[in-house]
Amino acid sequence: MTQLFRYICLAAGAGLAIAPSAALASGSGSDSTSASVASSSAEANSAAVQFPSAAPVLLPMPPLSGLESHMTAYSGFYQASDGYADRFVTGLFTDLYQGDTGFHSDVLYVDREQNAGYAAFGVSHGVLGLGRVKLMAGTSTGNQNILPNLYLSGELELQPLKGLIARPSVTYRHFRDGGSQVAPSLQVAQYISAGSAGTFVAQADASAFFTKNGKTGWSLGGGITNVRSNGLRLGIAAHGGYMAYDSVLGTDVRSKFYGGGPNIGYRFHSGYEIFIRGDITTNKYYTVSGALVGLKIPL
Repeated sequence: MTQLFRYICLAAGAGLAIAPSAALASGSGSDSTSASVASSSAEANSAAVQFPSAAPVLLPMPPLSGLESHMTAYSGFYQASDGYADRFVTGLFTDLYQGDTGFHSDVLYVDREQNAGYAAFGVSHGVLGLGRVKLMAGTSTGNQNILPNLYLSGELELQPLKGLIARPSVTYRHFRDGGSQVAPSLQVAQYISAGSAGTFVAQADASAFFTKNGKTGWSLGGGITNVRSNGLRLGIAAHGGYMAYDSVLGTDVRSKFYGGGPNIGYRFHSGYEIFIRGDITTNKYYTVSGALVGLKIPL
């Protein structure tokens, strides 16, 4: 799942077990501080690639002070133990807002046991009295079950209370080996002003994964990051859950997983931001560890 690391792709497609793509995005706090706490869909995608079935990926939350158009490019390398292939991921995701309408894209390339590219595109719009509705659709190049050949996602973004953002969503992924997955999820972020110390962003993520063959996986994640409108950003996140899926060889894979890591970044007054995110995740089959670096560019 994409989720941070499985056959899932967070907001856009499948993921690498550690990562961003429909998963690497960032947002900003009420004082325009950057809150790129996790990643966007891109991260999620990269995560899903590492653990193909279920793993949480914290998604970046939007700025409370308004919509922020940006483009984020990233690359990461993750080393796998016990003879499994190492993972390399690189991608680019874009959020462009025109008035109350948003246009979104998520492009990802993964090099591991199977190599594949992935692209998803979508649109969002604010609905008075409801929130922001976002729809995404994507596909990938030839691979059996690393990234989906069909990706569909529907998301609703709500701000029920001051400083609080909630994102319930449902994602469908179909793979070329005939497998498919439905994944409802909920991401929540609370912005806490700390005066001269900036803003603390606490995030939580919960997902369930229901496969075509009746297997069920789940994941939970959480993290906290200190962000500033200009300056250093520091944070830490942890995740865990249960992965269940059929591998490329037809093997029934079931295992608990857990992991986490730090993230560090620097945001400039101009809105540009650089960041590094580390992660180590383990299950009963192998351990994946590595880091991802990225650059966020305001549009």
